[in-house]
Amino acid sequence: PVTRGALLAQVLSALADRYAQWQADGATPIVAAYAARDALAGTGVTVQVASGAIAGTAEGIDSLGRLRVRTAAGEESLGSGEVTRVEW
Repeated sequence: PVTRGALLAQVLSALADRYAQWQADGATPIVAAYAARDALAGTGVTVQVASGAIAGTAEGIDSLGRLRVRTAAGEESLGSGEVTRVEW
């Protein structure tokens, strides 16, 4: 069993490592690592934002960490919203 303190120390250490990587190399390696694990990429999504719902296909994240969604009107980068995965 792992104690909460040990788990917290591991998580904070991993975050510190990623932050140092981001400072040294920029966002590109971190975005690439995320893309390798992105379960939404290529799937249909609906994102509820303040102005309404945006439906399209999740295309990963941009260099600022925003969700990229391809819609019928083009690509949108969304910094916040409630994401629902949908079947196409």
